[in-house]
Amino acid sequence: MKALFLLFVFGVFIFSNTFSQEIENGGFETWTNGNPVGWDTSNEDIAMFGVAAVTADTQNPKEGTTALMAKTTATAFFSLSGIVCNGFYEGPNPVNGEVETIKGEPFTSRANALELWYKCLPMPADSALFAIHFFKAGELIGKGEFVQKDTIAEWTSLNIPILWNSEEFPDTMLILMKSSYGTTNQRGNAVAGSSIWVDALMLQNVTGLNQINQRLARVYPNPFHHELHIDLKSGSEARVSVYDISGKKVISKQISHSERLNTQFLKNGFYVLEISSGGETERLKLSKN
Repeated sequence: MKALFLLFVFGVFIFSNTFSQEIENGGFETWTNGNPVGWDTSNEDIAMFGVAAVTADTQNPKEGTTALMAKTTATAFFSLSGIVCNGFYEGPNPVNGEVETIKGEPFTSRANALELWYKCLPMPADSALFAIHFFKAGELIGKGEFVQKDTIAEWTSLNIPILWNSEEFPDTMLILMKSSYGTTNQRGNAVAGSSIWVDALMLQNVTGLNQINQRLARVYPNPFHHELHIDLKSGSEARVSVYDISGKKVISKQISHSERLNTQFLKNGFYVLEISSGGETERLKLSKN
């Protein structure tokens, strides 16, 4: 019965904890006041000149009725990259020299990649930037970046792998796209006319904290390697058990407050962590790699 129950648990969590996730208005279908809803752009910096660097493209979207177009735009005094980010964008303002400030939005899951469809028309000596960054308490803990200097005339799928330098879960995610990123020696050099088109953004292999992390304990990292950290939220004692996919109990221990479980002897694969405390029992699907 234990093995059958664990197979059910694995089935539930495989579909509920690791999945593809659409990004809010990632298809850029909804716009207001010249900007895509849920996104900020560099339009405000050149609004005084009656032009826009980021616009809705309804002529040839990849999906739906609208895609996003960002174009480096020239004014009488300067050229400004078409910039779009999920969050708040401020600067750089070529008029008063303010430093660029970009903030993302709250996000508490991990992902393996950012996928999107794009076209790119960079001017000579210029390139486009597509990036995703994850932060924890202001510290960069994961990122994926792609720089394109070649012309991509047709809609093309782009997969940007996310590399993590921490096993923590983030608290903030920033997606940033710029029509001008400059050359290797001249980052940020905006060349008027450089353009990108973007549509259908999606996060791949998203893993989030589930009910164990919300109620009985904080469990990390997941996937784990040589150690598994368990912090009991109530500070009380708990019985912790780990089962392999066959239902065999491979770890059983009474813990209090917090504990680091040695998992070096476990083979790579899927496991179920069971925590019992104060009459409650909860389970979490884990993986080791």
